[in-house]
Amino acid sequence: MADQHEDLHEYTALELHQLLQRGDVTPLEATEHYLARIERLDPEVGAFALVTPERARERARLVERDLAHAAPLWGMPLADKDLHPRAGVPTAFGSRAFAGDVPDESDDLVRDVDAAGAVSLGKTATPEFGLPSYTEPLAGRAARNPWDLALGAGG
Repeated sequence: MADQHEDLHEYTALELHQLLQRGDVTPLEATEHYLARIERLDPEVGAFALVTPERARERARLVERDLAHAAPLWGMPLADKDLHPRAGVPTAFGSRAFAGDVPDESDDLVRDVDAAGAVSLGKTATPEFGLPSYTEPLAGRAARNPWDLALGAGG
């Protein structure tokens, strides 16, 4: 990725979309940037229940190769909330009761963002079954506010 994009995470979603559409950044470059950022910051922040780097890279390559640039989320990196099943990816709903559960099918939201050309980086942490308004599940780490790690991130 070009050095001028080392701060890619500072771009708005619209600006990133424009960079992707112009070919200034490829889906794989954007994916690699965000995976590196997750690897560096998530141990303290706890935003992710599961990161799927190899699946994300494979998906970014597929998007680059096989999907039309006109897809509305073409190459955009995102993450699935751990409340939305993705086929082949463990989905725990923030609960120990579903630890290790790997669905055979994706839900509608996941299928829709895939059809729109997005690249999933993994599963974000969630309160158990999405019920409380804070993400401090018994099944995983608490999600922290990235600007003040002493504070929770909310639901």
